[in-house]
Amino acid sequence: MSNKKPIFSIITVVLNNKSGIEKTIQSVVNQTYRNFEYIIIDGGSTDGTLEIINNYKSQIDVLISEKDSGIYEAMNKGVKYSNGNYLLFLNSDDYLSDNFVLEDVSKVLIMNYDLVIGNAIALNELAKNIKKIVGCKPIRKELHKKSFSHQATFMKRELFETVGYYNQDHKYASDLEWFYKYSILFDNTVVIDRLISYVSLGGVSSRGMFKSNYEYFKVRLKYSVSYLTKIYLLLEFGLYVSLRIIGIVKIKRLLWKKMGWM
Repeated sequence: MSNKKPIFSIITVVLNNKSGIEKTIQSVVNQTYRNFEYIIIDGGSTDGTLEIINNYKSQIDVLISEKDSGIYEAMNKGVKYSNGNYLLFLNSDDYLSDNFVLEDVSKVLIMNYDLVIGNAIALNELAKNIKKIVGCKPIRKELHKKSFSHQATFMKRELFETVGYYNQDHKYASDLEWFYKYSILFDNTVVIDRLISYVSLGGVSSRGMFKSNYEYFKVRLKYSVSYLTKIYLLLEFGLYVSLRIIGIVKIKRLLWKKMGWM
């Protein structure tokens, strides 16, 4: 943190995550590079999360705690309160990989890129590494087969004035849609082979997983360039739905057998 205009704005969105928020905060406030501001947008936590946040109040530049409609409204709120040249969204349960992340990334910014994208590691509920998300350029014709992590993407603040803010009608895929919109307008991205953050996948229910996949499917279908890609997406999602139905039927049959109904 500094009195001059910050280079980075780190934005954390949280709601009732007493167990995970402290690790997130510590990974930010312990950065060796100090020219940043830290913004926390809390959705009105009632589980003790705010008490933990308040322990670090002197190291937090903006703290907003009020109800919102969901994660993307909270993220948009964070953008509007930010003053840094580059934004990084690091939500609760996510954390920076080490204390030198901002210092290393700051050395790349001299080239004035719009996006600086690094790597992330996804963690399951047991905090075990399950997937490495390797940074890649958001090229429109390839986005249907790429994975992106906003927790490893430094975004120019001014982009939100041209690309737009996150679509609050979405619950899962608004960040992917933002990358699509960016790829239509700009191509000034650098990918660095640097681990930026650890990302918690959390516990997604079967129903929530289906809704998430369906929303991602709709976004990819809407912004895909070629008809071949659209056909591929339709076939892929159709196969996913078919396998899901088969899986549900098998589970029901097993339950019926166990209960003596078959």
